[in-house]
Amino acid sequence: MGPRYGSRTQLLYSDPSCLTPVDYNRTAQLNSSALPSILPLSLTPAEQLPACSGISLATVTYTVHYVLLNESETAKDCGNGLVCANKTTQSLLTSVTGLRPYSHYLVQISAHNFYTRKEPVLGPSTTLQTAIGVPSPAVNVSTTPMLPDWVDVFWSKPLVLNGPLEGIMYRVQYQTDPADGSGVQEIRDNVVPTPTGYKASIGGLRPARNYTFKVQTLRYKHQ
Repeated sequence: MGPRYGSRTQLLYSDPSCLTPVDYNRTAQLNSSALPSILPLSLTPAEQLPACSGISLATVTYTVHYVLLNESETAKDCGNGLVCANKTTQSLLTSVTGLRPYSHYLVQISAHNFYTRKEPVLGPSTTLQTAIGVPSPAVNVSTTPMLPDWVDVFWSKPLVLNGPLEGIMYRVQYQTDPADGSGVQEIRDNVVPTPTGYKASIGGLRPARNYTFKVQTLRYKHQ
């Protein structure tokens, strides 16, 4: 029997630096119009070293770091003094939800995968704004009878505007108490400002009857 020759298989391993994404250096963009409590984001794919062309990159996980900004925090970011919330995703399209309307948020992205061994580096920050929302209810609602059939209704502006003050409109609804079948009536055109808020004068009421009044806050549709 002649000599037997064994076979040898050589396993080729990629350079470890080719298996991980490079430090993320892009900013998140809005994928569509922002909503009052949602920022729909579009992310740029993570990249490899130029020398790693042709080597597959394992699935990348992106972390969206975000925080509500106030005027004193414009020079800070998630790696420099701000405590940020985060959300992870493996999709390039994602949304950050549960946000405050008409507010600025700082957003940064980091990227890593299974082979990443160091702390992912935060990408550059960007500031995105949520859309205008519905204001909170009017406060300090009160009434003052002026004549047997005439009442003035007073109230103060909402505590939470969720947008510009000048974009708010008010609607005063009223009905007899207890209800007598005449239904809910409303006015919205004769609201005037006062030193402490707003006033609406309502006439044509039935004398010696109890009424309930409710002030609704809304936004003009063109906003």
